[in-house]
This record gives sequence, C-alpha cells and structure tokens, in this order.
Amino acid sequence: MIHSRLSAPRYRIALARGEHSLDVRAFTVREGLSQLFEVDLTVRTPDHDLDLDTIVTAGAAFRVDAEIAPGSFQTRTFNGICSTASMIRVEPEGLSTYSMRIVPSLWRATLRDNCRIFQHVTIPDIVLQVLKELAIEPRLELRAKYPALEYCVQYRETDFAFVSRLLEAAGITYCFAKDPPKDDTTEWKAENETRLVLTDRPEMPPSASDSSPRRVRFTDSVHRDVHQTFVTKVRLRQDARPGAVTVRSHDFRVPPDRPLVAEGKVKGRDSEVAYERYSFEPGVFVYEPGGASSTPAADDRGIARYDAEEAKKLAERRLVAERAGRRRVDLASNLLELAPGTVFGIDGHPRTDISATSGLLVATSKLSGDRNEWTYEIEALFAADPYVPPRKTPKPHISGVQSAVVCGPRDTEIHTDEYGRCRVQFHWDRENKLDEKSSCWMRVSQGWAGSAYGLTAIPRVGQEVLVEFFEGDPDQPVIVGRVFNAANPVPYKLPAHKTRSGWKSSSSKGANGFNELMFEDAKGQELIHLQAEKNYTEVVKNGYASTVLGNKTTSVGASETWTVGAHQTSNIGGTQIARVGEQQITHVGADRATFVGRMDLVSAMEAHTTVVGPNGCGIQIRHDEIVLTTGAGATITLKGGAIFLDAVLGIQLTGGRIRADAVEGGTCEINCGPSALGEHPVGATVHTKSLAPSETPDRPAPPTGGGDTIEPAYVLSPLDLVVTPPGAYAETAIGHLPLPLATFDALKAHPRHAVRDMAEKELSRPAHEPTPE
Repeated sequence: MIHSRLSAPRYRIALARGEHSLDVRAFTVREGLSQLFEVDLTVRTPDHDLDLDTIVTAGAAFRVDAEIAPGSFQTRTFNGICSTASMIRVEPEGLSTYSMRIVPSLWRATLRDNCRIFQHVTIPDIVLQVLKELAIEPRLELRAKYPALEYCVQYRETDFAFVSRLLEAAGITYCFAKDPPKDDTTEWKAENETRLVLTDRPEMPPSASDSSPRRVRFTDSVHRDVHQTFVTKVRLRQDARPGAVTVRSHDFRVPPDRPLVAEGKVKGRDSEVAYERYSFEPGVFVYEPGGASSTPAADDRGIARYDAEEAKKLAERRLVAERAGRRRVDLASNLLELAPGTVFGIDGHPRTDISATSGLLVATSKLSGDRNEWTYEIEALFAADPYVPPRKTPKPHISGVQSAVVCGPRDTEIHTDEYGRCRVQFHWDRENKLDEKSSCWMRVSQGWAGSAYGLTAIPRVGQEVLVEFFEGDPDQPVIVGRVFNAANPVPYKLPAHKTRSGWKSSSSKGANGFNELMFEDAKGQELIHLQAEKNYTEVVKNGYASTVLGNKTTSVGASETWTVGAHQTSNIGGTQIARVGEQQITHVGADRATFVGRMDLVSAMEAHTTVVGPNGCGIQIRHDEIVLTTGAGATITLKGGAIFLDAVLGIQLTGGRIRADAVEGGTCEINCGPSALGEHPVGATVHTKSLAPSETPDRPAPPTGGGDTIEPAYVLSPLDLVVTPPGAYAETAIGHLPLPLATFDALKAHPRHAVRDMAEKELSRPAHEPTPE
C-alpha cells in the first residue's frame, strides 16, 4: 500500500440525479489503451430504498483527491455513466451498502447491435459517424492519411465492437484524456465528461511543446519518499513475439500469375523472422482512390484498386501490433496523472535502458483503495517502439448464404458494369433505398467463365439472388445463385408442367416478349422448343448435319435467302412440290441440265420466254402466239391461224419435199426482190387465184416487187400459186409443189399452159411417186 501521512485521500461520487448521500468505502479503477475504463465502487448510504432505475445509464462521476506533499494535491476524475448498480446489504435503521460501476459514455456502444453498410469513406470517418450517433465528439490526434474503403459492413456486431475492430485495423488507438475538472464541485456535469481521444501515435507527444516526457524519480523505499512523487517496484519483462507478418490477397482485376503479397519483417532480429504470421484475406488491399479508370461503369461511384503501398503499410502495421508489449515495464507509483497514453521517463534507475530519456508509454493501469489508502499499478511499454493496438476484436463471420434483391437506378431494369457485376440490397439493410447506392458491385457466379467465353445471365433489378462471402468476410460478397419468389414466379405453371425445363428470358425493357429454349420430357410428348423473339442468327464454321427421321415443316412469314458458296445437292425420294405466289427467278452462272424421266410440263398462264445468248435469240410463247427469233433479224411468228417468217438476209427451205397448201378462198403469194427471172431484175410476183369453173379470172394487179409484170397463170382448179425465185419450192393449198428451174422457163414461154399442165400433172401423180427433176 502507498499511504498518505498528511491527510486521508478523499473520494467523491456524483450522480446526474443529484444524490449526495453516497459514501465511497472502496474502489477499483482499471484503464488501458484501447480499453473502456471501469470504476467499481462500494458505497454506503442511509437511503435503504435507493432508486436504481434512475441511476443506471444516467451520468455519474468519481473523483480522487490525494495530497502528495504539504499543499500539493493531485486529482483524477472519471466521468461517464453508471452501467450497473446493485444492492449488497440493506439496513432499515442504519447504512445500506450498494455497488456501482462507472464507465465512459462510449460503453453505451456495447448496447447497440446493428447491420449496415458504409461505402467510399475512410475508417476515421466511419468511426466519427458512429460516435456522433452516441453524442460523442472525440479529440483527434491523427497524423497519417487514411484511404477510403470501397465497402465496409457492420454485421451483427455492437457499435463498440465495430468501432474497435476498425480502429485496430487502421492502427488507431483510443484512450481517455486525464484533463482536470473544470471546477471543484461534486456535481456531475455533462461538460466535465472524460474526453475520448483517438491517436495513431500514442508513443509520441501530441505537440512539439510536449516533446520532453515527464521525469519521475525511482525509489526502492516507499516510506522514505512517501511525500513526493515516485515510481517503485519496477520490473522489466520481455516476451518472444513473431518477427514477420505476411498477408496475401486476391483481386479479380489482377492476373492470377501476379500474386498480391505484402510482408513486414523486424530488422536486426533474424532469429525472430522465422516466426511468421501468415494470412490470406481477399480484397484487403483494395482502396480508393485507385488512379485512372478504364472501366467507367465499374467506377461510377469511386475507383477502387489494389494499392501496393497501402498493402505494405498494412503488413508493417500488423507486425507492430503483434510485437506490441514485447518489452514492458511493470511498476507502482503515486503519480495519478500517469494515465494510459502518457509518456514519462524514470530518473535514477540503475538499468541503462530504463532512464529519464527512455520514454515509457503507459499501456494499462489499476487504481484501487479504501477510505485510508490507495495503490496505483502501471504497465508501461517502451516509447521507442511504435505502438499499434493489437487486433483482438474478431471480424464477424457469415456462414452459409444470404438472400438479397438486385437493385439499381430508378427506371433501370438491368444494372451492371464491365465485369457483369450487380448491386443488391440485403433484407437486413434498413438504411439503403433499393438503388445503385445499396451495395458495392458484386461478382456473379456463372455456369462457365473463361477468357471472353462462357455462360452469362445478368441478374435483373428486382430479382432475388443468393449471396455468399469469400472467407465468410461480410466485406467480400459474391452472388452464387438466383431463386424464384412471389414477385418473380417460375416461367412454367407448376405442378402442371413439372416435366418442363429450359431457359426463358424476357425482352428488356418493359416488353412482353421473350427468347426461350424449352425441353418437354413427358413420355410420349418429348419436345425441344426454341423461340427467338425477333432475330435468330446461326453460324457454323465447318460442317452442319441435320437428320429428321419423320416430317419437317418450315414456315417463313416474309422472305428467305439461301447462299451456298460451293455446291448444293437435293435428293428427294418422292414428290417435290414448289408453290410460288408471285415470281420465281433462277440465275445459273454456267450450265443447266434438267433430266425428266417421263413427262415435262410447263404451264404459263400468260407467256413463256426462253432466251439464249446476249443478242436475244430465243422463243417466246404467249397465250395466242409463239415467236422464235434469232435476235439478228430472223423471226418466225405463229399467231392465230397464221405463220409469219421474217428474215433480213433470206429464207431457205430445204427438204426432200416441200408443200404449200392454201385453204379454199385463200391465196399463195410469192414476193421477190431482185430475182433470177432474167428480164425482171427487180423481181416478179406470180399470182394464181382459185376459181370456180364458172368464174372468169380477173387480171391480177401488178406485182409489188417492181419491174415488168409477168402475166399470171390462171388455173381453173383449187390452186393458188406464188412463184418463188429459182431453186426454191412453193407450198400450195392442195399440197407441196416443187418448182424446179424448168418451171420458170415454161412460165416465161407459156405461163398459162405451163402452170396448168404442171399443176394438173402434179395433182394427178400418186403421193409416193418421186418428183421428177
């Protein structure tokens, strides 16, 4: 015990409810870096009916006043709230005994559990937001710069646990200021509440003016030096700790052959480097901002990338946390201001490493006493070693899957980025609003994922998905499945169509159409159904074989185009019927051959044309005429009951027998141009007219060919004759009549008799008798 021989210490307690009749009989105060202080009190009061309900969670303060030297007092005040109060013993006629515990206001954070998401903010900003909800305004002593986190989740953990693990991860220590009270009253006042301090270098003085730590004299004789400040019972301790920390991570943007590894190793202590802490934590090296963006959709709310520099800092920070407390000094003192977070030096200790210039950082302390005396025990660390709070607060672990709803901007049906990721809102999230701010981008597990190949189906806004978490980390979600629900029912009515399976999409946006690949597996009704809501494209880079063992029907509502680069063969075992509603056009680049085993029928209601060659040589058949043309001035036309032969250069009939017949009443005309009739260089026309025996033949009109007119030959028989140039033949109405050269000689000499005799002779000759030369 450390006694005060000048006067007994004075302990006072104040409650926000204004109770002043409490007498402190014993107390214990425990403090520490990154710990909530606890003040346990045993008090007595004449009030045997103390209203505990008005005390618990209300403001409370405990104050210690101790005289160290004549006229020299030191004071410590602990302001907070009463977290618990209990009656130990009650005496109706005497003093009743109660126990109470005073804790800082931050303790209220242990009473609040929450599930929520923070995005694109730094750890200090997150902590300040949570503290603001508790009406706590800390004092900041932060020297480092902290990158923003893309995504940070508080899941089923208290606000205190959440804040603690974030501060531990960032290397930020919290403690409580030892500021003196603003007045000497015993009343509790909110403005006197012990201030929370956040610092990332507790081993360093907060300002340059405090660069020299306070020096406290060492003594091994407490009773001799009881009237001055001192430290005593100094004990030095050193523990073995890991000398290396290795953290490995994964970022899907970084190729797998480039491992993401950060290391921290102690220098100058090779023997301890072998003791390594190794961990794998996906996404732990991803921070904002991440530099230039090549994926604007993915980075629409911030650029988050792997940061090698921050990764190195993280590994080194964890190494410092692992080695914190490796060397420490335990001691006792009567200097109450040596609170956690205070740096001081010991003057007069025989060890060279414990000196006035070797700063010591108070890590924990225990102040206890009764009505007459008190003790103060301290654990201190060497300030030459950087201090980072140990990572003692576990991160929540999510086992199994969770359900969530895909979300996005208003009036957006499909919200995704360059990686096919989606955003969701969890059912436990009560702060977000089912929009693009509800979560980070989440990767989606697909049935097959390769390098620009695989299966893909982007979950759509409003659909329910299943989410798991890498390593169970709430900050590393991944979509692993999708489920139907009442808002998004199954595509086929069940259980009526329980044998159906397949894929059925939905046209976007706001349409009622769909693409579908459906399988029906009911026995005897097996079916594969494929529907393309609009276009259907099929590409086969080599062979394509299709076998239909039954019937096949193809229906094309509009146009169809076939393009065959080489050859096409059709083998039809039965009948082929092709019906063309309008036109059919066939272009053949080279030859075409059609082989018909029996009959070939071509029926055209208006016309049929066959053209060969570029000059138009061909045949044209209409419903009332047939025209054969060479395309160079020669045409044969059959129209009605007539045949017309037109030739620019000439007409030649060659045959064993050529016969021209004219029906009764008709004529047989031969019109010549320049002929071989000798004195008729322009040509001659011979007309014979079929006359009845009683008719007198009229003299024919002059020939149309020009020149002198040959006297026509009148034949009193059914004969019309047109005489052609020498060497040709004429066909009369009663048969074929050869006209050799002698005929022309006879015509010139005796045209009437020669023609009559020749015609009668020809008509009387049997058909099988050869024609004379």
